[in-house]
Amino acid sequence: MNGMGPHYQSSFHQLSVQPAERLARLTRSAAPFASLGGMSEEMAAVNRALYLLRASCVGLLIDVRLAPARNDPEFERAFEPFRARMHAGFARSAVLTQTAVGRMHAQRLVGSCRHLGAFTSETDALSFLLTERAERGR
Repeated sequence: MNGMGPHYQSSFHQLSVQPAERLARLTRSAAPFASLGGMSEEMAAVNRALYLLRASCVGLLIDVRLAPARNDPEFERAFEPFRARMHAGFARSAVLTQTAVGRMHAQRLVGSCRHLGAFTSETDALSFLLTERAERGR
């Protein structure tokens, strides 16, 4: 694996790797999904790309600062299976949001799992991902 170029790229997401830190970084664009079916297709592709990185990356940073806000129940139900799979296999995952309201929404979705965190500060998110406890096997 190298840090050259994205490992996945679409109108909605870019997935890159920071090899020195062993971090995968998934950045969401501002482009809205046209439909729940379109979201499902995109998230299936993202999860396939993430699956290939799990052996070489300890942490996952999900940057949704540009993402259109969605908290309607229909969207959340459709997104849930993809969200759960997205985090699987990483020692820690951090969701980076633009606002405190976005952070609270992300916290509600990730629940009380200590391996998942929501942040408005990229520095805090990276600190969470790079702590000693994020090493595999601990």
